[in-house]
Amino acid sequence: MALCDQVIRFALYGMMFFLPIGPAWVESLTAFVILPYYIKRGILAYQTIQNSKTPLSLFAKIKIYLTSHIPQANPLRRPMGFFVLICFLSVIFSQYPHQSWSGFFGKLLQAVYIYFGVIETMNKRCHFQKAIGLFLLSSIVVNVSGVCQMVVGRGFIRGHLAGADGRIISSFDQANDYGGYLIMVVLMLLALLLGSFEKSLESKPKSGCLDKCFDLERIPVMLAILGILILAVFCLGYTFSRGAWVGVFLGCLYLSWQYRRVFYVPIVFVLLFAFVFGPKLVSKRNVSLISDNVRVSSTSAPEKESLLLVVQELKSFSGMGRRMFWQEAINIIKDYPVLGTGLNTYAKVAPKYKINWGGYAHNCYLQMAAEIGLLGLGIFIWIMTALYWGAGRAIAMTEDPFYRAVLTGGLAGLTGLFFQSFVDTDFYTIQLGNLLWLMMGWVLALGNLILRDRS
Repeated sequence: MALCDQVIRFALYGMMFFLPIGPAWVESLTAFVILPYYIKRGILAYQTIQNSKTPLSLFAKIKIYLTSHIPQANPLRRPMGFFVLICFLSVIFSQYPHQSWSGFFGKLLQAVYIYFGVIETMNKRCHFQKAIGLFLLSSIVVNVSGVCQMVVGRGFIRGHLAGADGRIISSFDQANDYGGYLIMVVLMLLALLLGSFEKSLESKPKSGCLDKCFDLERIPVMLAILGILILAVFCLGYTFSRGAWVGVFLGCLYLSWQYRRVFYVPIVFVLLFAFVFGPKLVSKRNVSLISDNVRVSSTSAPEKESLLLVVQELKSFSGMGRRMFWQEAINIIKDYPVLGTGLNTYAKVAPKYKINWGGYAHNCYLQMAAEIGLLGLGIFIWIMTALYWGAGRAIAMTEDPFYRAVLTGGLAGLTGLFFQSFVDTDFYTIQLGNLLWLMMGWVLALGNLILRDRS
C-alpha cells in the first residue's frame, strides 16, 4: 500500500508542475491517482476479510469492501459526500443525460479523487516542501513564457500569441484564466514572504522555521521568493484581468488580518500595484474597475470626481455583458430551482434562454445553481465553510512559520479565486478547476498534519 501512496503522490507532484503548462498531462496523471487508490483500498478490504476470525457471509464481505473505500476523515468528507449525491441526482433527472453522465465521471469524480488523493498521501513536511518547490518552479516557467509573449508577441509554451490589447495569456486559453492562476501564485508567495518578515522580527528563532524549509539560509530564501513574486506580479498586471486583480486585493486583506505584525506590507503592495497598473488598464483596455468604457464616461460626464458620477458608473457597469449572462442563468434557475437542468448541461440548455453571446454564465455560482440546483449550490457553500473552518483551526494551532505561511497563502489564494469565480468561469476550466481541488486538498492535508503533530 505504501507503493500505491508513492504513485499517487508522484502523480500529484506532476499535476502541480504540469497543470498550467499542459492540461492533457493533468488528464493523464489523474489515472495514476484513481487506479492506485482503488488498488490500495482493495488490498485493505482483502486483508480485513482474511484477518477475520469468523467466517463472513457474502453480504458482510461486500460491506467490508464498500466501507474500505470510504475516504480518510477530514472536514470536507461529509459535505463532499452530499455534494456528489446531489450531483448524481441531478444526473438522474438531467435534461441531457449523456452530457451529465460524461460530466459526472469525466469531471466531478476526477476532481473529487484528486482532492482525496492529496488528503490520503500528503502527510509529511517534506511532501509539502516538494509540492511548494514544484508549484513555484512551474510558475517561473509559465511566467517567463508570459514575459516572452509580451516582448516578442508569442510565448514558448503552446505558442500562444499576445492579445491585440496587450493582454498576455502565457499557456492559458485566455487572460482571465491566467489571472486566476496568478491569484494563487502571488498570494502564496506573499504569504511566504510575510512569514519570513514576521520570523525576522522575533528575538528567538523557532524550530522548523521558514528559512530552513528548503535547507537554505533565510536571506537567499527571501530573495528567491521576492524575485519570483516580482515576476508573477508583472505578469498579473499585464493580464489586465479585473476579476483577478480584485481577487488578489481581497486575498491581501486576508493576509493583513493573519499577519498583523506586518499588516502594512500587503496594503502597500495593493497600493503600489494599483498605482503602476491602474493607468495601464485604462490606456490598454479602455476600462476601469467600475467602467467598461472610460473614454465615453469621461466625455459624457466632465465632473470626474463627483460621487454622482461614480454611482452612475456602477449602475451602468455590465462587466463586458456579464449582467446579461447572469440574467440568463437566473432565468434557468427559476425554471429548475431544486436539482437544476443536470450536471454539465449549461451549454446545452442556455441557448434556449439566450440574450447574449457565450456558452457560460460567467458566474460559477449561478451556473452551478442552474446545473445542480439551489440545493447543490447550498451544499457547495457548506464545503467552502468547512474548508475555512478546518484550515482556520489549524492556523490557530500551529506556531511553525512554514506551515502557517502555506496554510495562510493557500486560504488567501482560494479566497481570491472564489471571488473571481463570481465574474468568470474558474470552476469550469480544466486548469483552474483542478487547481482549486488540488489547493483545497493541500490546505486540509496540511491541517491534518498539524493536528497529528499536536496530538
